Amino acid sequence: MVFIDNKKDKSSGSGFVINHKGLKIITNWHVVGTATNILICLRTKDLNRVCDTNYYTGKVIKKNKQRDLAMIEVKGLPKNLKPVIYGSYKKVKIGQTAFAIGHPDGLVWTFTNGMISQKRPDHRWRYKSSRHFANTIQIQVPINPGNSGGPLFNKDKELIGVNTFTSEGENLNFAIAVDDLIEFINEVKQEDVESKYIQKKKKGNTWIQKKTDKNKKTGNSKKYPDAKEADINKNGIIDTWLLDENKDGNYEKAFIDFNEDGIIEAVAFDENENKNFEMVIYDTDLDGNADRYEFDKNDDGAMDVIAYDYNQDGELDKFEKLS
Repeated sequence: MVFIDNKKDKSSGSGFVINHKGLKIITNWHVVGTATNILICLRTKDLNRVCDTNYYTGKVIKKNKQRDLAMIEVKGLPKNLKPVIYGSYKKVKIGQTAFAIGHPDGLVWTFTNGMISQKRPDHRWRYKSSRHFANTIQIQVPINPGNSGGPLFNKDKELIGVNTFTSEGENLNFAIAVDDLIEFINEVKQEDVESKYIQKKKKGNTWIQKKTDKNKKTGNSKKYPDAKEADINKNGIIDTWLLDENKDGNYEKAFIDFNEDGIIEAVAFDENENKNFEMVIYDTDLDGNADRYEFDKNDDGAMDVIAYDYNQDGELDKFEKLS
């Protein structure tokens, strides 16, 4: 168990040690944020002097934004650190007791326990400017900001999840399932999408398929020979197609397949061509018509307003401000 200090983004969180080609640290994607180097602090006798002594500089070597997971490599960690032992998502039972260790609100090395409320396969959640998708465990174990990235154990001291987020309401807390973590650990590392686009095998022009129903029985295709294929979730699956329509070397439009199921759910627009999308249009019911819009009015990289077009007539019916 470690304390993570992200000085670049002025945030902190939790993490734990695994054995993957040597000792590595696991935490959440949203804990490391945009940082490349992370301060890793081990426990000391004086809990009031966290990171004053017994600290290391770690390098973020792998991230999966969709699953909200990150891996950190740290050189020189003590060899007597014990990596976690993996449990199984399949064996997790509703009603059993789980245990969490983390640093809620800076109260370091806090130990809590509670009941597992439910297993939530293919669960979706969002933060202010990002969306995520993973198998999760709903828990009544108390967690708060600072617990993010910390371990969730069963009574046998086996890792069953990564404590990640809370929802509004009492005891609505969630951890990413250990099976998703194991898949992430074994993923092949991908290059940053801004420096190198992940390409399919050469089969001619790039195709983007837009289906008109969920059964995929009908639909139409459009041909975009100059589109750049990208893997924004960094899991080896093409999920984004970037277009430079005015041929100036910058991409002002993106087709996005959030679910990675071959169906485009959203189109994003970067009119200023500064790598921030000012508007994203969604077809949430996949009927071929836009029904939800998100806007980044001040162009700071975070969406400010969400709007709904309930009857899909092109006129927005409801606006909500995002905090």
